[in-house]
Amino acid sequence: MSNKRTYCRMGFEIRVIMAIVSAVIFTSCVKYELEMENLLSEDEISLCIKGSAAVEITKERMQIGYNDMKRQLRVHDDTFSNFFILTCDSDLSEQGDFVTADLQWTTSNNIRNLKGIKLEIKKTEGNKYWLWNKSHRVAIVIEKPV
Repeated sequence: MSNKRTYCRMGFEIRVIMAIVSAVIFTSCVKYELEMENLLSEDEISLCIKGSAAVEITKERMQIGYNDMKRQLRVHDDTFSNFFILTCDSDLSEQGDFVTADLQWTTSNNIRNLKGIKLEIKKTEGNKYWLWNKSHRVAIVIEKPV
């Protein structure tokens, strides 16, 4: 009788563990979907990492530079104390395409880098691009100057 009880108990524990694992996976997927929805609804030039604005630059103080030869876009404030720089290995093209890039940005106390990240072009409107990297949870809205 005690062997049956042990097997039933083990079955119950396995079902509980599976339910917990399923809940964790589901909430992770929901988090990514919410971040994607936020990216696609964002209209301002921005850099968000893990769902939060990584660099805060007001529209009034924002400067944008683009180096066509380097395929490098620089977004910074008037004093260059807040910035992000995106350097791509190829030109940005169509929705659904991917580009590999290096990303550099300021934080409150240092400069961070991500090298060789693969960004998907999720949306385009004219010279504006919405880029996404799921593994690093990086969302970027950029606009190339004409």
